Amino acid sequence: MNQDQRTGMPMNGGDQQEAAPSAQPPGGEGIKIVADSLGAGCDYLLAALEAWPGHMYAKDTTGRFIVTSASLARRFGAEGVQGLTGKTDFDLFSQEHAQAAAENELEILRTGRPLVDIEEKETYPDGTTTWVSTTKVPLTDREGRTIGIFGLSTDITAHKEAQLQLASARQELVEVTKVAGLAEISSGVLHNIGNVLNSVTTSASMLLEQVGRSRVNNLAKAVQLMDAHATDLGGYLTRDEKGRQLPGYLSQLSGALQTERETFIRELERLKKDVDHMREIVGMQQSYARSTGALEELSPADLFEEAIQISEGSLNRHGIVVRRDYVPVPTVRATKHKILQILVNLIRNAKHALDDGGKPDKELVVELREQEGRWVCFVVRDNGVGIPAENLTKLFSFGFTTRRHGHGFGLHSSLNTARELGGRLTATSEGAMRGAVFTLELPASGPSKQT
Repeated sequence: MNQDQRTGMPMNGGDQQEAAPSAQPPGGEGIKIVADSLGAGCDYLLAALEAWPGHMYAKDTTGRFIVTSASLARRFGAEGVQGLTGKTDFDLFSQEHAQAAAENELEILRTGRPLVDIEEKETYPDGTTTWVSTTKVPLTDREGRTIGIFGLSTDITAHKEAQLQLASARQELVEVTKVAGLAEISSGVLHNIGNVLNSVTTSASMLLEQVGRSRVNNLAKAVQLMDAHATDLGGYLTRDEKGRQLPGYLSQLSGALQTERETFIRELERLKKDVDHMREIVGMQQSYARSTGALEELSPADLFEEAIQISEGSLNRHGIVVRRDYVPVPTVRATKHKILQILVNLIRNAKHALDDGGKPDKELVVELREQEGRWVCFVVRDNGVGIPAENLTKLFSFGFTTRRHGHGFGLHSSLNTARELGGRLTATSEGAMRGAVFTLELPASGPSKQT
């Protein structure tokens, strides 16, 4: 048995097969079988390879690319689905990544077991790095002999970078709290970070769930089915009952994969926005002693919408309906993220109150009002558990909480921030199980505008 020239490890593929020598040009027997079968009638798969936005590829048992998605070829300056034919990972990536990929593929060839949804760090000769979620399966011929590897990779670089940014933000937060030396301030920042982190966790969980449900693996199964009939693929696609259904299935699958990609992009954009918000919270705390932050003319409706978006994942998960009741109000001149901290805290508290209330129709109402021509009122109203009269006077006190795992920092911090902005924060409730209303009043800075 020969050894793979990439790693020195033995190569197996069904029956023991000798690896092609490195001097052999592209177009070995394994390449010829698969390439010929593709040309014989697999127009739909070729169309999928042309259109697929991620990395899709087939390799022979020596690690040489047979075909790839056109997007993968373009990434390395080639064109078409056979633009990288004959090349290996060692021609495209760093030695570190190519070696790791080769060892994974040798294990697949040796055992016949696929690798599903593994994270790979791709490094390049110029030092750049990307991350992908990869599935690799063995390619077999009609006799069950392994003739190569089929792989699908989805770029998750943005998700990994968001994770790294989150870790960095947490570390910055630790450093900030050490410098500040004030438990109340540090706990308030932690609470505000935690609010946004809930949304980050929701988005990350949704992405993982969507990757787990992805129909990418169905494409790999279709390729294996076609490969099993490689010697008469045209006949299989035209005469066999299952084979005749395959082109239409591949066409539908291509559309489903495009929809998945669009969903991934939306979630990653939301994830990045949440992480950026956390970093700005930390940055604001770092400059707290030096400056009150940049003042901006802000739309109250836009502020409410952004706070709702930050909380959206958690609200949806808990079955809470958000109803908006906006009237034309003036703009406010303030530091954006200070107002967002307050609004996100109020929405979060309303969510807990609705959960504790146990009602089937959990409704959160956000309102905008103008008062006396001088104040803009942000109102958060819920039909949840309510607030007993004896607790209303203690609600904004540092450390006061009625929740088992609460800390009593959120409302206290929000009250201090409201006062810092020249405003007021109040709460009213008609008692237990009668809901609650929280009102943030901020000075108006201009005439009333349509929201």
